[in-house]
Amino acid sequence: MPTTTKRPALPIGRPALLALAVLGATAVLPLAPLAAQNPLARRSPATQPFAGSFRGEGLALELRWDAAQRGYRGTLSFEGQRYPCRVDERDGGAQGSFTVDGEAYEFRLALRGETLTLVSDGVEHRLVREAQGSGAASAPGGVGIALRHTDDQRFVIEQVTANGPAARAGLKPGGVLVAVDGQSVDGLALREVIARIGGPIGKLVTLTVEVEDELLDVVLERASLERAAAGPAADPRRAADAGSMPPAIAPGVRVTWYLGSATLNGVRSQLVQDDQGNWVDPQSGQRYSDRENPNAAGAGFLQLTILAADAQGIAGDTRNFVMLDPARGSVTSTVTQGLVGDAETLGEYWIHPRKLAATQEEKTPGHRVARLKYPLEGQVFDAIVFETRNASGYFRNTYDLATGLLLVGSSSTTGASVPTVDPNGRVSPGSGATTITSMMLRNVRDLQLPWAGAAAPALRRGEQRGYTGSYSTQIQGVPEMPMQYSFAVQIESAQRGFVVAKTRSRLESGYSAPQESETTRVFGAPMLAGLFVPPAVLRSLRPEQVLDEDPITRFRTVFAGVQDGHAVIVEQGPNETNRFAYELASGMLGAMDLRQTNGVGTTVVRLAVTGR
Repeated sequence: MPTTTKRPALPIGRPALLALAVLGATAVLPLAPLAAQNPLARRSPATQPFAGSFRGEGLALELRWDAAQRGYRGTLSFEGQRYPCRVDERDGGAQGSFTVDGEAYEFRLALRGETLTLVSDGVEHRLVREAQGSGAASAPGGVGIALRHTDDQRFVIEQVTANGPAARAGLKPGGVLVAVDGQSVDGLALREVIARIGGPIGKLVTLTVEVEDELLDVVLERASLERAAAGPAADPRRAADAGSMPPAIAPGVRVTWYLGSATLNGVRSQLVQDDQGNWVDPQSGQRYSDRENPNAAGAGFLQLTILAADAQGIAGDTRNFVMLDPARGSVTSTVTQGLVGDAETLGEYWIHPRKLAATQEEKTPGHRVARLKYPLEGQVFDAIVFETRNASGYFRNTYDLATGLLLVGSSSTTGASVPTVDPNGRVSPGSGATTITSMMLRNVRDLQLPWAGAAAPALRRGEQRGYTGSYSTQIQGVPEMPMQYSFAVQIESAQRGFVVAKTRSRLESGYSAPQESETTRVFGAPMLAGLFVPPAVLRSLRPEQVLDEDPITRFRTVFAGVQDGHAVIVEQGPNETNRFAYELASGMLGAMDLRQTNGVGTTVVRLAVTGR
């Protein structure tokens, strides 16, 4: 279904002050993580993404996967000459080389959607993947627009084909094409732009179009234009009501919000009843102690990974991060939790666009619903705001009407009054603390995981998997004193490509009562550091292969190789290193080594599977 949205720079919900809780982080199996890549320009993940034929103006590149060499081999054709080349994936892109008259030359590749960017000695070339095979699924398709290249070098939409993808998305003549799949069209020839827009039928392409001083990202599914012109143009509002999920809510999409929270005390100090206190109320004779009321503030991020989404409902997993050093953007992970919603809502984070479209505006005492233009990070969104006010404060959430994602959430609440001393020396009620929170969408992107399209294993309700090990803190010069730590996962339900599980942890120090915690998790294929990874994919990974690099948290996830019958995946953050070992035979998580540094100490959790 075609989808139109302002470029992602989205913000959300009502955050709580993030508290660093290492136990909470380890007790719920921490997983790993507006990006440069448009999150709605989705491409089916592939284990060899650079394999295929790519062509541009005067340049062609053909690559095939060489399983024996764990890399790509192929031919680079330029100005009528053909040169053998080798390409290896590296740092999210690929590095290649070819030889001319005994002289070796290098080039780098970056793939976005079906567009390949090749850079050699500072010169950039853009190529488009050619359709493979035959039939409707791979036949050349288009979106149904005609462009005019103006004297001032702009590409203006001159015509829109009736009933074509562009018409169904609401595009009209007069808009100016700015980019295709996030790549600017400045300086390109008209034929190059047309080549970028076209491609295999059924594949998605994102057009960035300037309309009345606003930039719109329009996600279109390429189609046969002969079929597209057969009927009248569809109403884009009806297309949005068809019941399918928007591309922004699809398995493998990761959404990141910035979180901020501050508590401001209404009075500098308060009285606390204390029989040994040094202040006596002259009216009651009750003794009190005077306690300072420090202000508090915190910031961080919340990431939501969509694991499943269809007409029956949505499942996702959330992970919080605390910002330790704002100047350096250094964060560490804390609480992780599962989330299951219906087909219309997912917590506060998302409301289906059709539900938002049907919501009536209203304004009553204490409640307001209004549509508005919402500016955010240089963009203007068509949005709807829900606001509630009462004596203690307000709550306000603003959603993008096109995707249903929460753009901004904020709140201000004032707590109950506290006892304090008035100027006359009497106990009187003082102003309670006011807590202010804000949440803004920062990033929406597609996790390009080798196993993203795989199914969840055949787990059944009631199945359990237990892990035991140790929990300790390492401080230089101080003896390490490990405590017994256990962790258990029990499957509560297995549904459409994901499982819902109850996780329980238990920490026994030996000198106090055991600490226990419990939470609900959701595990699915399109996630990092989860409960399982398809065995076939594990066996296809190569050592040091980068699986993900998160642009916001700066967490980097790589495949470290095979050790003792386990495939090891390492997640490296600014202040932590987490190792997850998966059984090659079953793909299930077999062991964990989690290390998180805070201040002078490093918390270490080591767990290995003990029961199934």
